[in-house]
Amino acid sequence: MKKIYFRPINIENKDEQNFVKQFLADTKKIGGMKLDDHEFDSYRAAIGKRREISPDFSVFALLDQKIIGLVDAYPQKNNPKVGFITFIYLLPEFRGQGLGVKLETYALDVFTKYKCSHFELNVFFRMRKERV
Repeated sequence: MKKIYFRPINIENKDEQNFVKQFLADTKKIGGMKLDDHEFDSYRAAIGKRREISPDFSVFALLDQKIIGLVDAYPQKNNPKVGFITFIYLLPEFRGQGLGVKLETYALDVFTKYKCSHFELNVFFRMRKERV
């Protein structure tokens, strides 16, 4: 199985900002929407604030030194026993290879490290017009 490494996102780095912006735009596109600059600026600020608390919370997933995804998982500020997953994201060309499990495991390890008793996440699901 391929070895995935994780490292903190340096959100002040322009190349890393571009990757985050690309990933956000892709997630919006899946839902038939477009990313606006305000959403990106807000998310960039949130990553920066989380990084001040811990470099574990917002990280890139790397395979062979190439960024292939992102994990954004952290204890909730107002209730630190509850972890929250903002994003677990893989670039489209790396999906369907079992790599997402490694990103999920990273998030669960963060929650264990920070003594969360459980976690929450938001799921975006786009309904098709026709039912299968």
